[in-house]
Amino acid sequence: MLQPEFPWWPSALYLAGFVGFVWPAFRALGRWDTEGLLDAPLRAALAVPVAFGAFSLGAGPLLLARASSDAALAVAAAMWLAAVLGVEWWCRRPRPAAGPAPETPPLQLQGLSARGLALLLGAGLLAAAAAWVFAAEALPRRVAAPLCAGGLLAIAFGAYRAHRAGLGFEIPELSPSTARVTGWLALGVAGFAVVSAGTCVREDFDDVLYLSEALTLQDAPRMRAEEPTHRGEGLPANPLYAWQAFELFGALGARLAGVHPVIAFRTLLAPICVASALLLYLALLRNALPRSALGLAMLFLGAYFVWGLTSHMQAANYLLPRPAQGKTWLIHIALPALVWLLTEWSRRPRAATGVLLLLVSGAALGYAPTAVFLVPAAIAAWGVSHAVLAEGWRRPVRLLATGLVVLPQVAFGVFLLLHQDLIGKETTLTWGEVGFWRDRFLAQYLGFVHGRGALGVWLLLMLPTLAVLLPRREQWVYPAGFAVAAFLTSLNPILHEPIASSVTGPLGYLRLFWLLPLGMLFAVFGAAVVANAERVWGGAGAAAALAAGLVLLLPTLGGQYVWGTGNVYFDHVASHRAENAFKVPDALLSLARELEATGVGPEARILCGERTAALLAPLALPFDFVYTRRYQTKAQLIAAGREPEALARERLARAFLAGEMSRDEAVPLLTEQRVAHVVVSSPPVAVESALAAAGFARQRTTGEFAWWHRPPTDPATTGRRSRSTPPAPP
Repeated sequence: MLQPEFPWWPSALYLAGFVGFVWPAFRALGRWDTEGLLDAPLRAALAVPVAFGAFSLGAGPLLLARASSDAALAVAAAMWLAAVLGVEWWCRRPRPAAGPAPETPPLQLQGLSARGLALLLGAGLLAAAAAWVFAAEALPRRVAAPLCAGGLLAIAFGAYRAHRAGLGFEIPELSPSTARVTGWLALGVAGFAVVSAGTCVREDFDDVLYLSEALTLQDAPRMRAEEPTHRGEGLPANPLYAWQAFELFGALGARLAGVHPVIAFRTLLAPICVASALLLYLALLRNALPRSALGLAMLFLGAYFVWGLTSHMQAANYLLPRPAQGKTWLIHIALPALVWLLTEWSRRPRAATGVLLLLVSGAALGYAPTAVFLVPAAIAAWGVSHAVLAEGWRRPVRLLATGLVVLPQVAFGVFLLLHQDLIGKETTLTWGEVGFWRDRFLAQYLGFVHGRGALGVWLLLMLPTLAVLLPRREQWVYPAGFAVAAFLTSLNPILHEPIASSVTGPLGYLRLFWLLPLGMLFAVFGAAVVANAERVWGGAGAAAALAAGLVLLLPTLGGQYVWGTGNVYFDHVASHRAENAFKVPDALLSLARELEATGVGPEARILCGERTAALLAPLALPFDFVYTRRYQTKAQLIAAGREPEALARERLARAFLAGEMSRDEAVPLLTEQRVAHVVVSSPPVAVESALAAAGFARQRTTGEFAWWHRPPTDPATTGRRSRSTPPAPP
């Protein structure tokens, strides 16, 4: 299974299958697009969540019912065949005459005056200074916070006065030469982002759950029968992750093509994720900017994702570093597609658009369970922004019909309520107190620790300028109006405590900040500044200089580089070029092959650190670990009524491997927990001494990893379930 060479033909077959899977949605969108809103690339990008939404809505109930993967494969094949036949029949029917599209008056683009451009640049510098002082802790917080708030009020007042004075804050058309050059540059940045997603990696602890689930779902006789990182121990699966249609989708495709699911997610699907996300952002930018400025805006958006600064809880920290995870597809594919379709729904409500909205909503839930509260929050923010800003949007029936979009989330929410006992136990173990809104927002979301997060503050401070930069109200519904409406609905101090304590949990509440379209704000603001600079200063040279200055501004504001060495989480290594298609260190991959051949399982467990477990667990089904993460080991053992064992296994994985456990305590624990393999990096002397006393022998050292092994107490039971271990649930 762990083939040493890159599987070229299976990979080509997997990608061909993905194209075939998306094809019916691509065809259906061509029939739906009667106004020519989508060219072929944008239609292909939107077809990705639409097609997956159909799969998610069909496979989700099977996952909840713990059907077999064979049943899921049969249902998926039948649904795809029905979709092909139904779409082809629909496309061949006579196309009805399209009704008149809503009239949009032409823009009178005159651009900024010299005075207006100076005011805009002054506002940007003021916001940058206030954001840097606050985030870098250059001044005491009690001084920096009022300074930041004062900067926001000054910018808002200046934007209002400029609008009243008729300074013409608009985004003019770029000259053909500038538009052409910026378009090619944007294409180059986007190409780098797409290629790097397939060739580079940043290790992440969450992969241990999602990729292990994909591995177990390939041929599972009963899906979700037990916790996926401790196969064979019968630990209960967490119902919070029950609707893992994304993992099932990747697993079934990998099974048919004969490629390992880790390769499918980390190497084959990752570039598709990034390309689709950038194209969907382009579709949203088309609603806000003149066509000639789109290349410039995409250049800034690409720079934000590639070169920008962020914190761990901001959405930009997911697209390139973690494109293999479903929550990345949720943030950067499902949510932009949902917002774009909602905008089209507000312009021209049609039954077909409602179906597309429902499918994208189902896709969001299939990508990650966070969609249970993220999708309703997005619809609430969109509804508020449109009700306030969009002209003529007054029909209540549209609001009521839009509420049907959250039906998948409501159904899954009911399922979670019926399984709240286990969730409650995990919540007690892993989530802290709700705390104050200002603490959660400032300290954790924006990452105000050692100078991180200033870019996000700068973008939020510049929000008022977009009210006058974009002449039509419907242009700044998204991103500016949507961002403001998010703070008026779920992201505010009044609703923070009831939402965080009763609905999302504290960590879940922080993920609501993923809704803020900070990258879009930077793209629109940058395009506006550069386009007006070209007009006012009369040349492409000035525009190029200002564009370069804005891009170089990103690293000066302070923060974590998206691909930089400072962007680490716990003990992660920095983003780097992957050594193989599994995106696992070569040394550990060769060690995994030997482990698989030696004998592993519930009676021959692997003891290693959390980072090593996250890399090893998705590689082979027989692997079983003493400890992976508290989400998958400690919480599940306690839920199964085995708390003493949970504490003992956690001590082995943490205190023992750190050299902080006495030999007298460690030796019996190693035997009691049936440890047969120990994989460590630079172990302390106390660890080596205890392993030798317990009968372990060093097999070999490969790269940074040392492998210690001892035969199980009863070799005849190797790989079989212990009598003392509860059986898996039926």
